[in-house]
Amino acid sequence: MYCSKCGIEIDDSSSFCSHCGTSTNAGSNHGYSTYQEPGGDYRFQGYPHPYTEKSAGLAAVLSFLIIGGGHIYVGLVSKGVMFLVIAVVLTVLTFLTLFFGLALLGLWIWGMYDSYNSAVEYNRCVMQRGNPPW
Repeated sequence: MYCSKCGIEIDDSSSFCSHCGTSTNAGSNHGYSTYQEPGGDYRFQGYPHPYTEKSAGLAAVLSFLIIGGGHIYVGLVSKGVMFLVIAVVLTVLTFLTLFFGLALLGLWIWGMYDSYNSAVEYNRCVMQRGNPPW
């Protein structure tokens, strides 16, 4: 179980946290916190973290390799598919004129930037609220 005050894992049979000395209330609630302070860090609220963080760097690299790949990795599947479809259309239109190639380059750069920021936002929301923003 985890301490309701400091979030450190403690033995289930302990009556007090060995790190901060807080009573575990072994008879009630098994030492798990039922209250989460607004804006607090979810990792230290006394219960295991249900979501994993997403790597912002990996999201940018995936978008570098495949336009929309970083968005799909972060959980924005429809946005990632939209980026990919637009990229395919622009790739086909690039054979008509160079302007569409420049638009494709802009979409590629914007996709990397946006997927990186989306992963940062995802991680911020998971740490503060305990659930992803989307």
